[in-house]
Amino acid sequence: MTGSVYNLLQSYLSGRAQFVHLGDFRSDHLHTNCGMPQGSILGPLLFLVYVNDIGINIKFSISLFADDTILLCSSKNPSALHTMLSNDLRQLEMWSDLLSVTFNAAKTEVLTITNNPSLHPPLRFCNLALNETTSLKHLGLIFHRSLTWHIHISTLHHRALSIVNALKKIKNFLPRYSLLVLYHACFAHR
Repeated sequence: MTGSVYNLLQSYLSGRAQFVHLGDFRSDHLHTNCGMPQGSILGPLLFLVYVNDIGINIKFSISLFADDTILLCSSKNPSALHTMLSNDLRQLEMWSDLLSVTFNAAKTEVLTITNNPSLHPPLRFCNLALNETTSLKHLGLIFHRSLTWHIHISTLHHRALSIVNALKKIKNFLPRYSLLVLYHACFAHR
């Protein structure tokens, strides 16, 4: 790394302080020696550089989205799948120990997509037995173990219905333009 880039990163990451500002109250500044400045443009890039090698020793497919990590694996042999996935989870643990990155194993879930559910021993990650789930939400989509879309569609239907019902309740109190703005705000990014 060239000297000027190193100096830039050094000044960006060191000598930082944080405080709480609530109403008229402002706490004292406390120095911090870890973490990344919130809302920065450089922060996400540095995070990606830091975790870039996470998949080097992983045998299956690994997907990263922001700070979300997913292992995708398939096999017709459930026993072999369990063994290979356990090995990949151990590789992730060793990587996290080496780089001082903490995974939240309590939030980690296993979704087995199959037409023939068979019992298999629980997977362990960071000394915890992982929770087996029947559906999993990722990037706004709800995946079910049978690969049907019933739960996803039902969830979207209930969410849309609750928003429409709320708009109906306030329709007599707001002008049409305001209702349209609210409608577009609720449904524009769904």
